Amino acid sequence: MKFIAKTWYNKGFIYYMIGRLLELAEAVFYPAIMVFIIFFITRSPIFVSLVYFVEMIVNLVGTTYFSKLPRRFSLKKLLIFPTFLSAINDFSFATIIKAFLNQTLTDVIFILVSTTITSFLFTFTYSARRLYVYNVIGKDFLNKAYSVLSGTNQAVQLISYLIIALALNINNFQILIYIGVALTLLGVLFYFLLPDVKVDYRSKEQEDREGENLFSLKKDFKLLLGYRKLLLLIMMSSIFNFLTTFPSTLEVVYISAFHILSSKYTILESLNFLGSIVGSYVVNFQSSKRLTFNLVLSLFLTSFFILGLSLTRSFTVGLALYGVIGLSSALFSVSYTSFFQMTCPKENLDVFSGIESTLSYIFVPAGMLLSGIITTLVGVFNAFLIISIISFIVSLMAFFITKTRL
Repeated sequence: MKFIAKTWYNKGFIYYMIGRLLELAEAVFYPAIMVFIIFFITRSPIFVSLVYFVEMIVNLVGTTYFSKLPRRFSLKKLLIFPTFLSAINDFSFATIIKAFLNQTLTDVIFILVSTTITSFLFTFTYSARRLYVYNVIGKDFLNKAYSVLSGTNQAVQLISYLIIALALNINNFQILIYIGVALTLLGVLFYFLLPDVKVDYRSKEQEDREGENLFSLKKDFKLLLGYRKLLLLIMMSSIFNFLTTFPSTLEVVYISAFHILSSKYTILESLNFLGSIVGSYVVNFQSSKRLTFNLVLSLFLTSFFILGLSLTRSFTVGLALYGVIGLSSALFSVSYTSFFQMTCPKENLDVFSGIESTLSYIFVPAGMLLSGIITTLVGVFNAFLIISIISFIVSLMAFFITKTRL
């Protein structure tokens, strides 16, 4: 608790959290509303999954482009202009919500183009903001505060879904437009008020060790061969994340199954995020015994989730179990991160972190596309069972790997 208290009093962390709160605008416009509108127009879970696939590829391109920036630049300038352009784009995206009931192919194309632009700009500003935080409060501090940040980020996402639920339940999309645009403009104002930081980002040494884009993977391949188990764990973590932690995977499943305007769906997400918040704050540790305990608990919760879905096809039971899988995924994710920090060679931490980030951009869109296909072929509950069983196997493999290393 003392560490959490110190975290909140850190000036740089406050900067970071203000930025995260202002990202509610992006959370409202991207990707939730896009998914609702596109699904109600097309009624196709595969199409929705394909949209996610395209969006994640765009994110990967944005991250790769960011790695090609000049060696020295002003983070403040870098943050302001893409954010401002994103705000303008959100204005144009807001107009399509007004025309929501038209349900034409032109609307779908407009949404795809608009959200693709926002996706690229959001990735660009996210990378810059992360560098800003590293330079203000220090990378080591940010790594130590992982569990606090993770829980807070989940809370931010939960609030955004509750905002969406409010608008949907009172049948007033105008609220989403006003809130989203206002928060985006506040984000632009916030970046104007930030103190500037000059960053020498791409020094020769950093270029040699950089691992946050596809091009540098070739350079780091020999290094990876020396840490096969760690690389395997990174890959399994990426797989597990797209199966459980990323709500959009299960979002496709539930939206396609129940065809609902999301009051029930929002309850699902709320339970999932609440479970994630609890898990993130509980597992702030650096103990190998505690790590093992949390992984075992994650396995138990996931197996309980599978068993519950096997015994019943009740939507109500699914609601209750969804909170369980949120807690399970949080336990796994934070346990994995602590294991990663304890076992990864410090001199290569940046390389492995970058590789982990790159792999997530590969596995996540593939998982989203796969979830839509599985749902279409076998139905929603069978898809849930398949996804959960795969998650359990991945968790079990991760458990045995960590046991051999600790």
